[in-house]
Amino acid sequence: MDLKPKKKEDEPEYERMPRQRKDDFELKLPTKTLDGKLVQQVERKTVKEEEPEVEQLKAPVKEKKPVKEQPVSSKKQTVVQVKESLAQMATQVIEDPENNIGSLRIIRGYTGDSRPEVVSLALLTLLAVFKDIIPGYRIRKRTDKEEQVQISKEVKKLRNFEDGLLSNYQQYLQKLEELSRAKTQPILADLSVKCMADLLKSATHFNFRLNLITAIVSKMVSKKSVQICELCADALKYVFENDQQGEASLEAVKVMADQFKYCKYDVLPQALSPLLYLKLTKSDAPRERKQKKKKKEEHVSKKQKKLNEYREEVEREMKEAEAEYDKQEIAKHHSESLKLLFFIYFSILKRSKESLLLPIVLEGLAQFAHMINIDFFDDLLSLLKDIAKTQFENYSQGKHASGSSLISALHCIIATFELLDSLGGSLILDLKDFYCSLYQLLVRFASTPSSEITTSNTRSETQLLISGIEWMLKRNREIPISRVAAFVKRLATVSLFSNYSATEKITNVIYKAFQRFPQLDALVESEGQLATGRYNPYMDEPDMCNPFATSLWEYSLLMVFHLIPEALPSTSGPQCQISLEDQRKGPD
Repeated sequence: MDLKPKKKEDEPEYERMPRQRKDDFELKLPTKTLDGKLVQQVERKTVKEEEPEVEQLKAPVKEKKPVKEQPVSSKKQTVVQVKESLAQMATQVIEDPENNIGSLRIIRGYTGDSRPEVVSLALLTLLAVFKDIIPGYRIRKRTDKEEQVQISKEVKKLRNFEDGLLSNYQQYLQKLEELSRAKTQPILADLSVKCMADLLKSATHFNFRLNLITAIVSKMVSKKSVQICELCADALKYVFENDQQGEASLEAVKVMADQFKYCKYDVLPQALSPLLYLKLTKSDAPRERKQKKKKKEEHVSKKQKKLNEYREEVEREMKEAEAEYDKQEIAKHHSESLKLLFFIYFSILKRSKESLLLPIVLEGLAQFAHMINIDFFDDLLSLLKDIAKTQFENYSQGKHASGSSLISALHCIIATFELLDSLGGSLILDLKDFYCSLYQLLVRFASTPSSEITTSNTRSETQLLISGIEWMLKRNREIPISRVAAFVKRLATVSLFSNYSATEKITNVIYKAFQRFPQLDALVESEGQLATGRYNPYMDEPDMCNPFATSLWEYSLLMVFHLIPEALPSTSGPQCQISLEDQRKGPD
């Protein structure tokens, strides 16, 4: 027998193939063929080749010096990481606030970071979270008896959530107030004021409302930034417009009165604009309450008193639960707010007759004139008369080129007319001085470069002028026809020098005057003059200028050259009977 080893060439082909171990294969689930047989599936394992790391360690590693750009890149990476972590924690709190209320403390920790970017991200994140999870009710402080009572797990869980929410919310507000006073970081200071204003709008009903109002009003009275003042004023406007019970409005007006007095009323006009949005109603509910109390004064036993007190407490809690407002409490809040409002206005009027706050103050007086006590009317009217004269003198001398004196004088006249309207004709006064002031202002109105000047108030010069003349035309029996004709003549002259919108409004007023006073037809008729002599256009008193001695020739000029024939009055006079075809043709 030959025991010599065979050569590889002599071996069969299957012997030369590499052997496969069982460890190199992985069994898979069997598959069923069309014949119904089960065939075992086998897959070969893939082995990843590991790169040798020994060769890399052999080469000596040289220490590189730090590059200046590395801290910037690392800072960007940390800010991105902080942003992601804040978003993740905020999402968890919003999804399940009762179980994840502790994450607010971690988010609040980022407000103490040295980087302003991280602090701003944390402030905005907390703002979004609080706006979402704050409940629709005010969390009250629990009594000692309530703390001793055994409660269920659900109630305990709710109490823990409320305590954690109040604690984090209070510390967040304290941080915002601290940052708002930071002079070295103006960006964070402005951001903190915006956060507080947004919280006051969305969480007016919630706890620490007075703290928010105090912080916002203190920023509003500052004259450093007009934008911050307008931002805080908008927040207070929202509170006044949406306050149904009057409690939040009363707190805001109290704080504003104290802050204005502390600043000696040296504030921007925008700071007084929120007062125009107060919702005040005059009611006699407090008087009815006193009468009811007098009727209930009867002899009652101690047991019955305790029972009545218990019932009143239950009724009060039921009203709070049903979100019902007591009309007597609302009337009380409104009356106190009204007293503080007039205190602010009268203090500014008595302080200075040339203040920039006069237009907004006089507009407020005109708006709330129907609520002023009649005992103060004589003093108030005399004060308004002096202010109107002072403002007109300042405007005629050119001391205020911006037109604020003209607006203030117009506001004085409008406020006086509104005060008399509020009485319903029960008080009859001689308003000749106010009519003369309005007649004099018409000339100044025509010489103003732009008759649509607007300031912090809501109405322009044209609107104030038109409203004053329309009020005068309503009192048909009290105004002599010569005075009305003088105003119509001067208005027609002013319309020749005004812009398009002002001319259109003035012509509409003259059209109404011709409808209400048929005697004015003498101004457009060539026959039947009511007066003789000469018309004096430079006379400042309308009763002495003799308007019927002239004609309304300005309207013929307007109808030929101006582009608003639809706004012109149509009277029976021959000079006003001009067809539209003649107007379109123009002069020959």
